[in-house]
Amino acid sequence: MLAAQAADPTPEGRGAALVALLDAELLLVTPDAPAEPGTGEVVALDVVSMVMAEDGGGHAVVPTFTGLDAALAWQPDGVVCTPKPALELLRIAAADPEGKVGVDLGSPGELVLEPQEVAALAEGSVPGVAPGAGPAGGAGAGQVLVATPSEPLPEEVADAVRAAVATEPDVVRAALFVVDQGTGGDPRSVVVQFAPGSDFAEAVPAAMGRIVGAVAARTDAAAGLTFTLATPEWGDAFAEGGIELFSRPR
Repeated sequence: MLAAQAADPTPEGRGAALVALLDAELLLVTPDAPAEPGTGEVVALDVVSMVMAEDGGGHAVVPTFTGLDAALAWQPDGVVCTPKPALELLRIAAADPEGKVGVDLGSPGELVLEPQEVAALAEGSVPGVAPGAGPAGGAGAGQVLVATPSEPLPEEVADAVRAAVATEPDVVRAALFVVDQGTGGDPRSVVVQFAPGSDFAEAVPAAMGRIVGAVAARTDAAAGLTFTLATPEWGDAFAEGGIELFSRPR
């Protein structure tokens, strides 16, 4: 799933890939040599030394891969990889303020995360998506204040949101709420609700990525706007209230 989304060069594809990363497992290339040249091995390691790449501008890139074939294509002499949760690798990379993370380097679907993206993802949030909105979030984690904001979105931004969610057939409602999780910044967020029975493991994160990318592509005025996925754990918390932007008859 992640490899296919990373290969999509559109803003929607990149947004979906960033959302999927929070719940992904990636292969990290180690300096070890495989038993036979030109082969690949996957081993479990508690203490990891990693191979570093360079982006051509003097910045370090942590190379990661979605599969052994992709790692071998990048390093055909042979590789030894160890599987790690993407979130763990992102937190390691975030220790370098200018560090980047590469996914499937050298492939047609190469995805290179910029330092600001690495920093956000390492905290469990996605640029353009509110904390707790992605697969690694949790509706019940911490104390959350939900309220109706006093001011609507600028009409240009509201129109962009309406157009984006309308193209997703499983979206049943989108509304602007105050979703204050104590993380600072603007607590207003567009809460997107999907129909019961939707595939929250794969299809819904992909749809959220497309929505985020479509809004960003349509207007620069949406910069800083976040989106929250109303997962089933929220129950009916977002079924009513807020400043409604979109509603699809059920």
